Amino acid sequence: MCWQKLVTLALAGILLVPRDSAGFNLEPRLPVIYEGQTGSYFGYSVAAHMITENSTDDRKPRIIVGAPKQDRSGAVMACDIFSQPRLMSQSSCQKLPFFDSFEEQGQGNMTDMWFGVSVSSGQQNGLMACAHRYVKPTTIINENNVHEEQRLGFGICFQYSTSLVPEAAWVPCDGQPVKDYHLGFGLCQAGTSCHLNSKYDVQTIGMPGTKTWRGGVSSFMKRDKYIREWLRTNTDSSYPVENYAYLGMSVASGNFFDKQRLGWAAGAPRANDTGAVLLFERNRAPNNNELEHNRTLIGEQVASSFGYVIAVVDINSDGLDDLVVGAPFYYEDGVGGAVHVYLNEGAPRYLYQGMQYRKVIGSKEESRFGFAITGLGDIDRDGFNDLAIGAPYEGDGAVYIYLGSKNGLSERPSQIIRASDVKRTRTVPSTFGYSLSGGVDLDNNKYPDLVVGAYSSDRAFAIYARPIKNIKAELRYSLPIDPTTEKCLSGKEVCTTFQVCLTTPSDFDHRTGDLIVVQRIEAETFQPNKKKSRVIFKKAKNTETPHILVESFQMTDYSKCTTGELILVDRSDIHTTIKLKLTLDLDNDLDRNDRLHVPRIDQYPILNKKLGTLTIPVDFKKNCGDNAVCESTLYTESKLNLPNEKGEPVYYLGWETMNLTVSVRNTGESAYDAFLHIEHPSEMTFIGRSVLNKKSVLDCSTENQTLVRCDLGNPMENGDLAELLLKFRPEREADDLTTMRFVVHTTTSSQDTLNQRPTTFDVSVVRAAELEIKGLAKPEQVWYGGRVVGASAMQSEAEIGSEVTHVYSVFNYGPYMVPNFKVHIRWPMEVENSRKNGKYLLYLTELPKVQVNGVLTSCRAVKDNSVDPLGFTNKQAIVATEAPTAAASRSRPSTLRIPQKKSTDPVIRRTTTTTTPKPTTEDDYDYDADYGEARPTTTTTPKTIYARKVITERNYTYVSSYGRNTRVRRDMIVPAESVRVDGRVLNVVKMRCNQNTRCVDFSCTVTNLQKHNSAVITIKSRLWNATFVEDYPRVDQVSIFSFAEIRLDPEIDIRQKTTNDYAEAETKAYPDSSLYQRSEGAPWWVIALGVIIGILILVAIAYCLYKMDFFKRNQHLRNGEYEPVSQTEKKELTQFSQYPDSNFH
Repeated sequence: MCWQKLVTLALAGILLVPRDSAGFNLEPRLPVIYEGQTGSYFGYSVAAHMITENSTDDRKPRIIVGAPKQDRSGAVMACDIFSQPRLMSQSSCQKLPFFDSFEEQGQGNMTDMWFGVSVSSGQQNGLMACAHRYVKPTTIINENNVHEEQRLGFGICFQYSTSLVPEAAWVPCDGQPVKDYHLGFGLCQAGTSCHLNSKYDVQTIGMPGTKTWRGGVSSFMKRDKYIREWLRTNTDSSYPVENYAYLGMSVASGNFFDKQRLGWAAGAPRANDTGAVLLFERNRAPNNNELEHNRTLIGEQVASSFGYVIAVVDINSDGLDDLVVGAPFYYEDGVGGAVHVYLNEGAPRYLYQGMQYRKVIGSKEESRFGFAITGLGDIDRDGFNDLAIGAPYEGDGAVYIYLGSKNGLSERPSQIIRASDVKRTRTVPSTFGYSLSGGVDLDNNKYPDLVVGAYSSDRAFAIYARPIKNIKAELRYSLPIDPTTEKCLSGKEVCTTFQVCLTTPSDFDHRTGDLIVVQRIEAETFQPNKKKSRVIFKKAKNTETPHILVESFQMTDYSKCTTGELILVDRSDIHTTIKLKLTLDLDNDLDRNDRLHVPRIDQYPILNKKLGTLTIPVDFKKNCGDNAVCESTLYTESKLNLPNEKGEPVYYLGWETMNLTVSVRNTGESAYDAFLHIEHPSEMTFIGRSVLNKKSVLDCSTENQTLVRCDLGNPMENGDLAELLLKFRPEREADDLTTMRFVVHTTTSSQDTLNQRPTTFDVSVVRAAELEIKGLAKPEQVWYGGRVVGASAMQSEAEIGSEVTHVYSVFNYGPYMVPNFKVHIRWPMEVENSRKNGKYLLYLTELPKVQVNGVLTSCRAVKDNSVDPLGFTNKQAIVATEAPTAAASRSRPSTLRIPQKKSTDPVIRRTTTTTTPKPTTEDDYDYDADYGEARPTTTTTPKTIYARKVITERNYTYVSSYGRNTRVRRDMIVPAESVRVDGRVLNVVKMRCNQNTRCVDFSCTVTNLQKHNSAVITIKSRLWNATFVEDYPRVDQVSIFSFAEIRLDPEIDIRQKTTNDYAEAETKAYPDSSLYQRSEGAPWWVIALGVIIGILILVAIAYCLYKMDFFKRNQHLRNGEYEPVSQTEKKELTQFSQYPDSNFH
C-alpha cells in the first residue's frame, strides 16, 4: 500500500515569473506526490489513466505506478487523484489484482517476475501491465530422447478493463518452439515493453529475448466485436535483424503509412551496433497473421542505443503520426543522450531511412537524455501536440518540455523541470524522469497533465498544467521626441508620451478582484550591449532603476489602456530609435499555510507570453528640407555568387558557404534609420559579412531565423555608398530543400522617393555527389601448390590456402553528403558447373566489413550460408571427405568403395575416413546424367570411405562401382586462354561472375558519407588450394575477379556520373615450382642416368654381336664378279638348292 502526500508551495510575495527556459504552464511547485515501499522500485513505470465507464462526464482519474520489486512478484498500483480539495488521509493507492483464472491455476513461477516493469493505458480500451521475468517450468525431450526439466522465461502481460478489472493474461511465447531454449522462444521475456493503442484497441508486446535475443513483436487486436487474433513478426532466416539486437525493447503502434492504416514500430537498440527502429505492417495476404517488415530507421552512432525508447506523437497535427526515438547513450563532448524526431512526410514515402530528422541533444554527459519520452497532448492550447523528454541521470533528474508547431518541435525547451524544482518533499528525489506519462487531463481543467516516476526514490509525481490566459498588448500611439523643444505635458523637460492597451478575447473570464495583471516596461537596457538608457519614466517609483516602470491593475473589462511619459536624459545620440519592452504577468500568491490539501491549479493561471510581450519604438523628430520631410533615394544592386543553369542560380548542397553581394547608394536627402534587409530560408544561417568599401562600417545582425538586418547609417547621408558581402552557411535541414528564395530590400524612416521594389532570387537546390569506387587485392599475387588436403582433414582455416583480401574504396568527391547508399558485392565463391555446388575458389571466412568515419559495420549476405559454410571460424567438427571429382570442400562421405584404377595422371591421392553419415537432404544423392537415375551415396552404417583425385584431359572418367562401369560427370575445369604479356604467350584462366564462376552476393550499407571522405569495404577470404592444385597445375596464371557496384536509392535525388560506379578486384594465382616440375616430366638427373644406362646397354649388345661375327660378311670383287668357292661349299649349296645355277650369271 502506498500513501499520498499533497504539497502546496508557500513562498510569500512570489510572482510566478518565468524561470530558466522561459518556463511555461506545468507547475512542479504544486505536485501530488505518491510514495511506495522502500526498495520496491515504485515509479519504475507510470501511466496516466482515466476511468470512463458510462460517459465522458463520469471521469475517474488514476495514476498507474509499477513497483516491480514489491512483494517479491512485483505490483502495479492504481493511485487516486482528486479534482476537488481533499485531505491526505482520504486518498490511497490500491494494488491491482491478477487475472483470477490465472492465479487459481497456479501456472508458472510468479516469484521475482517483475510485475509492473511496463504499463500502458489505452484509456477507454483499458490497461496493460507486464512482467517480463515470468517463468514457466516445462518438460522437454532433448536430443538423447531424455525428458529434461527447463525453466522457460516466457514473460506475461495482464489485460484490465477501463475500470481496472482484470480480464485476461497473455503469454505470447507459450506454445512456440522451445526445444532449443534461447535459440527459440525459451527466453522470450515478453512484456519488457508494451503499448495499448487508445484509438484502435490494439495491444502490442515486445519480446526482445526470442531467437538468441534477436527479439520480436506480438500484437493482439480485435477483428470484430467478439474475435481477437494474434499478429507476430516473422522469425525465419530472413529476419531483418541479427542476434542480440533486442528487437522489442520498445514498441508502439500508430498511423505511420496512412491516416487510416495501422502500423507498428519496434526498437532494436543493439541492431547494426548503432540501434534501429523497425516499422511493420500487417501482411495483406488472406489468413496471414504476420507482421511484415516494411522499413528500418538506423541510428547514427555506435552504442547509442537508438531505439531504446520510442513514442508516437502527431507533433505538427497533420493527421499522420510522427516518430520520436530515444538514443539515451548518445555522446558528444560535454553532452549526452539524444532524441531523434522524424516528421511523417505523408505519401508516398511517409517515414523512411535517409529522411531528414531533428536531433535534440541532452545538455549533460551521462544524463541519459531520452531514456523516457511521452506525448503531452496540447498543453499550451495552440493546436499542436507537445513532448516531454526525461533525463533521469542529469543530477537528480530532469524533464524537458518541447512545444509542437506546424514546422515540428521547438528549437529549445519551453520549460525544464528539475528534481530540485519539486517542492515540499522530504528529500530531493533521484532518477526523476525515469518514467513519464502524459496526455491526460487529471484535474479536469481542460489542460493535460504530466506524471513522472523516480524509481530509486520510490516516488511518483502528478504535475498539473496551469490554465493559460490570453492577454494581448498593443501600442496605440507613440509621439516622436523633439530635442529642440523643452516643453512637456507636466514640466520643462524634453519628453514624449505613448499609450498601450491590453485586450482580452471574448471568452476571457473576468473575475472581479481575482486577476491582477502586472505590467512591466523597460527602456533600452533589455537590448544586448545596452547598459544605459537615454530616457527614464516620469512615473517610475524606484529611483535606482527609473528606466523601468512596473504597474499592477485588475482586468475587469475586455480592454485596459495606460499612458506613459518618457523624459530624455541623454542627448549623445538623437538619431537612433529608442526601444521599450513591455511584458505582462499575473500576480499570484501561493498559500503557504495550507499544506494538507490537494491544490486547485485553476486558482493559479499563467499568461501566454507570446501575446503578453511587446516592443515599443520611440523615434526622434528629424529636420529634412524645407518641407520637414526627408526625401531620400536609396538604390540597391545585389548579386548571388552562384553558377547559372537555364537562367537560374544554382546552389549545390555541400558547399560550405553561399555569398551575396549588395551595394546601396543614397542619391537623395539624408535617410534616417536606413537598414538593409535580407530575407533568407531558415535552413541557411547568416555567419558574417565583409565590407567591400573602406568608407562604410556596417553592422549586421539576425532579427530572427529568416531575416538579416544591416545598419546603413543613421542617417545615411547624400552620396553615401555601402558595399558588403554577406555569407550564409547551410544547416542540415537544407537537405530537404529543392528551391530557396532570397529577398533583398531597404527601409528607412525617411521618405524613399525611389521606392525600389525588393530584389528576389529563386535558387534551385541541386544534390550532386560524385562517387567513385575502386578495388584492389591484397596481396595481388598468391601461389598455390603442395599437397592436397581434404576438408575433413583440415583443422583450421589456415590449411585452406593463402589469405586473400579484396578492398573496395568508395570516395565521395562531393560536394553533397550522401545520406545513404548501398554497395553490391559479387564474390567468386565456386566454380560454375551443372551441380548445386562446385569447387571452392575464394572461401569467405567472415562477413565483409564496411568502415565509414571510423565506424565499422558488417555487410549483409543476400543468401544464407554464404560465409564460412564449413564453420572453420567456429572450430566445428567437419564430417566430410573428397569425392572422386567433386570439390573437396563440399563433398559428403560416400559409402561406395571405388577401387583404384590406372589413370593417365601419375599422381593419385587416396584418403580414408570412418564415419556415420546421416542422409537428410537431396544432396545425399548423386545424379547420374547418363542413366537418369539417382543413386544413394550414404548409408547409416559406418564404412570405410575411399576417395581419390582423378585428373584427366577429358570431361568424363570411368570408375568401377560394384563390378560395373559407370560414367560419372566431372566438375568443370575452366579452359585457359592464350594471352601475350611482355612478348610472352601465357596460358591464363580467368574466373568471373556470370561466366564460369558461381558468385555469392552481399549488400553493404553506407550512411552519411561526407564529401572528401571514403568508405572502405574489406572482404577476407582464403584461396582454396586444393581446387587450383587439382585443376590448374599446368597453367601460367589464374585470375579471380570480384565485382562491386554502387547502388543509390532512387528516392534520394542525387546527381552523379555512373561511369565510375563499377569496379573489379583481381587476385592473380600462380602455381608454385613443385607443380611446374610435375608438368615438365622427370628430373634432369633421372633423364641423364637413363641416357647413360641406355648407352651402356647398347655398347654391351654391340660387343656381343661382334664376338659372334655378326658384323662379318663376304666381300665382292672389284670387277663385280664373285669370289670362287670351294667344292665342298658348292656341293652343299647345290644339294639344298639355295643358289640354283640358273640364278647366277
